[in-house]
Amino acid sequence: MKPYLFTQPPRMIQTANRDNFALVTTANFLAFKTRYQQIANDLPKGSILFVLPESINRITKSLQTVAAGLKNQGYRVTTISAKRFL
Repeated sequence: MKPYLFTQPPRMIQTANRDNFALVTTANFLAFKTRYQQIANDLPKGSILFVLPESINRITKSLQTVAAGLKNQGYRVTTISAKRFL
């Protein structure tokens, strides 16, 4: 298995005002953007929201690991299931 290569994010993202951040795993949840954006906006400033798919697969497990790592670093992390929007 190849290790992931992390690069610097684009300048626009580096300089953006990041009150809250929502990570949604699949494009078909863009239709629910207003719903998960409202959830993210209701979280305390600086929080990270992960919207995870129902099925447990490699991506879901990886995102759960990332969420746990961010929590360990002191970030406020909230994870919710995508089935909440279906």
